[in-house]
Amino acid sequence: IELASRAGCEIEWEPSTSVWSTKRNADFETTVPCVYAVGDCVTTSGAENSLLEGAIAATSIATSRGIADRGRLRQLSRLKWQWRRLQEFRSAVVELTVKESLDVRYLTNDTIVCRCEDVSLATIKDALGQDIQDLNALKAETRVCMGRCQGRTCMHTVLALLATAVGKEPDQFMPPVPRLPLRPVRVGDWLKKF
Repeated sequence: IELASRAGCEIEWEPSTSVWSTKRNADFETTVPCVYAVGDCVTTSGAENSLLEGAIAATSIATSRGIADRGRLRQLSRLKWQWRRLQEFRSAVVELTVKESLDVRYLTNDTIVCRCEDVSLATIKDALGQDIQDLNALKAETRVCMGRCQGRTCMHTVLALLATAVGKEPDQFMPPVPRLPLRPVRVGDWLKKF
């Protein structure tokens, strides 16, 4: 969701998968006019879903510009039907594999929560004891979610700990501010530029 977030698109909490996703309408247009979001920049959904969403968005754009013929409109209807079926399957898989909240009862103080930055549960608890109320403040205090994966591995656990500590639900928090570059860049790639 980092690209969409940087573009000013609204981000919303998706309770079924316990992640933030890019808010969009039925044609996959975001809250920023003429900016569409499809595939994994919305939520992790796989290649088949990404391709379907891209085709739906492209056909919707052509339709809104008045350049889609009847064949394209029939294709759009068929693509949306395929997408809805895929979402039903995805929902069933999510129901079987994703929990709405993480059970942190079995973590010990020595448990490394953020592997990239080597942040333990004890470090996070210490920070939370200092009246930290949001993810960005917790990141600044502990460096949690600031490593190579940018929280993709530990965010569920960190959010569960923060929500429990401050007595809020996960959807009441804003997602952390993405930093540039959005993906790790190898030093060798930078050196080729000079």
